[in-house]
Amino acid sequence: MRVEGKLMGDEEGVDIKDILINCPILKEKYIAPLLWGKNGHIQTATYGLLGHAELQRSFDQRVSVLLNDGTTVIYDIFEPRAINIKQKDVTLALCPGIANNSGQIISVHASTTPKTSGYRCAVLNHLGSLDNVTLTSSRIFCYGSTEETEAMMSDLVSRYPHTQFINIGFSMGANIMTKYLSGMCPEMVKKTIIGLSVGQGYSASKAAPYFHDWENGRRVYNYIINEKVKQILWKHYDKCVKPHVVSGLVDESKIWAASSCATLDEHYHRRVNLAKGGGKVEHFRTVEDFYEWCGSLKGIPSIKVPMVFLNAEDDPIVPIDLIKPVQEMCLANNKFAHVLTKHGGHLGFLEGRSLKPSSKTWLDRFIVQLSDAAVEAQT
Repeated sequence: MRVEGKLMGDEEGVDIKDILINCPILKEKYIAPLLWGKNGHIQTATYGLLGHAELQRSFDQRVSVLLNDGTTVIYDIFEPRAINIKQKDVTLALCPGIANNSGQIISVHASTTPKTSGYRCAVLNHLGSLDNVTLTSSRIFCYGSTEETEAMMSDLVSRYPHTQFINIGFSMGANIMTKYLSGMCPEMVKKTIIGLSVGQGYSASKAAPYFHDWENGRRVYNYIINEKVKQILWKHYDKCVKPHVVSGLVDESKIWAASSCATLDEHYHRRVNLAKGGGKVEHFRTVEDFYEWCGSLKGIPSIKVPMVFLNAEDDPIVPIDLIKPVQEMCLANNKFAHVLTKHGGHLGFLEGRSLKPSSKTWLDRFIVQLSDAAVEAQT
C-alpha cells in the first residue's frame, strides 16, 4: 500500500497528515481472501454480484427534492445507531457509482458500517436508477453534473443545520463528488470536514481511449456499463427517450445500436445535456467536449478541504496512467493524499484470511477510521 502526499504542514488549518496518522489501517498489510482475492476482476465481480446478504438494506427516510426544471432528486437517509467518539452531529454524504442507488451493495456497505459508529448517512439515488420510481423530467443522471448532489446537500443543511459533512463518492460518483467539492461555496467549505474519492478515473477525456482497449478486459466492462445505462433508458423510455426522438434531438436507432459508452454518449448524453442549456453545457459540440466538462481532474486544485483519493492497483477499469496526475497533485498540496492499495479491484476491497471474505470490507473499515480521524483532527 502506498500513500502519496505532501505530509508536511505549511498552511493554516488541518493538514492531511494530522488525519492519516490516526488511521492505523494504513499501516496494516491488506490481506485479500485466499486464492481469488488477489484477482482484480474477481474482486470487482464478487462484490457487485454477491456482497453480504446479512447487511440491513432499509433506510430511515426517503427524501424528494424538486429542481427548477421539474426533475425530482431522491436521496435516502440512514440515521446513526450509536453516538460517535466526539458526540458530534456528522453526516456522511454518499454519491454511488454509475446507474446506482442506496440499494446497491457498495452503498449498503458504505452506509451500514458508519451508522453503527455514530454517523448519519445520506445516499443519493441517481436519476432513473430506482425501481418503480417514475422520472419527472426528460433526463437521467449525467456523469459530470453536480446538480443533484448540490440539491441533496442543500436539503441536508436545511434539515440538519448544525451537522458537519464528510463527502464520499464511488467511481462515477467520486468524479461527481470531487467536482462538487471543487466548486463549494465558502459556507459549505466551513461545514465540510473531509472528502474521500474511491475508484475514480479523474479525467473522462483521458479515460475514454482506455475503455476501448481489450487490456484487462476494459472493452468488456465498457459494454456491460453501456448496456446497464441502456436498460435505464428503456425503463424510462416515455420520459427520457421519446420526447427527444419526437423533437429530433436524438436518433433512437443509434441509441439502441450503441455497443460502447462513447457511442451512447455521442447519441444521447451529449445531446440531451446540450439541450439542457446553461453554463458550459451549451458548448458540447463533440463528445470530447462533453467528456472534458465531465472530468473532475482540472478542478481538484480548487478544493479547499482535506481530501483523500483512493485507488486499487489491480482495478481493471482504472489504469495506473489515469492515477498519476492526481498523485502529483497530492505531492504538492498538504491537504491532499492519494492511497493506492495493491489489491481491491474496482470498489471491491474484500479482505479475509480464508476463501470467504470478512463481513466488513477493507473500505468499510477505512471509511470509519478516516471519519473518526478527521473529526478528531478538527477538534
